[in-house]
Amino acid sequence: MSLIAKFADSLIYPKKINMIEIAIIDDDKILLEQFSLKLSIKSDINVVISADSVDYFKELYISKPKIDILFLDINLIGNTGIFYLDELRLLLPETDIIIYTVDENYQSLITAINKGATGYLLKSVTIDELYSFIQTIKNGGSAISAKMASKIFKTLSSEDNLLSVLNEKEAKILELLSEGWSYKLIADKMDFSTDGVRFYIKRIYKALNVNSKGEAIRIFYKGQ
Repeated sequence: MSLIAKFADSLIYPKKINMIEIAIIDDDKILLEQFSLKLSIKSDINVVISADSVDYFKELYISKPKIDILFLDINLIGNTGIFYLDELRLLLPETDIIIYTVDENYQSLITAINKGATGYLLKSVTIDELYSFIQTIKNGGSAISAKMASKIFKTLSSEDNLLSVLNEKEAKILELLSEGWSYKLIADKMDFSTDGVRFYIKRIYKALNVNSKGEAIRIFYKGQ
C-alpha cells in the first residue's frame, strides 16, 4: 500500500483511542462538576460516573461500567473516603483508587495506602499535572502529590529502620518509585541506564525482603 493510500485509509478508518474510564466520588457538587469537565477535555478520558456519595456511586455502578481509575475524596458527609476504601477495593478489585483531597495529613496518606489506595493527590494539582499522573497510573505507577511525597521522605529519613538497609542511591530510587516515576525517568534523573535502575531495584527488593514494587512502596510508606 502506498503512503497516499495509507493516509487516505487512516482518514476513513481512524485509529480507535484507548479510552481511560474514570469515576469520581466527591460530596461537593460544584467541585465534582468542575473536576469532571476538566477531565473530559482530554480526548482519551471518559468520565463514566460522577457521584456525590459512595451509596450513589454504588447505585450508578449497578450496570458495572469499566472503571480504570476512581478518584475518591476524603471529606465525605457521614464517613471519610478512607473509611470506604476496604468496601470499594472489594467492589473494584481491578481499579486504581486515588485519594483526591485538600487534606495534607500524613497519617491519612499512610492509612489510605495501607488500605489499598494507589495514590494520594492534593486538589491543588493542575489539570496538566493530574493528566500526567493519570498516564503514570495507566502505565503501572503510583500517584503521590510532590508535597505529600516530600513529607513521606522527610519522615522516613529520620527513621533508621528503612535507611539502615538501603544506601543513598537505593533510597532515592525507592523515593522516586513511590512517586510513580517510570524506570526511564528514574534513569534520566539518576544518570543511569534503565538496566542500571533495574539492577538497583532488584537490590532494593532483596534488602527489604520483598518480591514486588507494590510491597517495596508499602514498606516505604509505613517506614518499616
